[in-house]
Amino acid sequence: GFYAVVFAIGCYDMNKLGIPGEDAAECLDGLEYLRTATLGLPYPNHKGKRVVVIGGGFTSMDCSRTSIRQGAKAVTLVYRRDMKDMPAANEVHEAIEEGVTAIFQAGPTRVITDEKGNVTGVEFIRMRPGEPDSSGRRRPEPSPGSEFTIPCDRVLLAIGQGPELDW
Repeated sequence: GFYAVVFAIGCYDMNKLGIPGEDAAECLDGLEYLRTATLGLPYPNHKGKRVVVIGGGFTSMDCSRTSIRQGAKAVTLVYRRDMKDMPAANEVHEAIEEGVTAIFQAGPTRVITDEKGNVTGVEFIRMRPGEPDSSGRRRPEPSPGSEFTIPCDRVLLAIGQGPELDW
């Protein structure tokens, strides 16, 4: 006698950047990093790392601020739009007060690795506001010739999730 069935499986699949090098071992799912921290455990080998967090939502804020608290040497948050268009804009100032460096209007183009596959940096390109997208925010568009690199040892991806439906 049921009218509906709900599958609340709680499974997610991390969104990908779609750039070269994102499969490097030190390019991590931000939620997995936070899960370990929520258990009260330090993430393995996180202390002393130069961390780049990519994203603009609450997961990116949590990854950035937790990385500082877990002893990262440097934490740089990079978001592809302006701060005012960032979903977690109300937390950015607190993250900066804790020691996070924030860079806006930049999108990743590749994760740089050495010959052993270790992350050594992320290359970004400056973005400029384009036409509005379906959310009403102006779509970020790359500015050719504006590439720059942020040296790092670890990348935390906080760019959203989608359902994992292969179950």
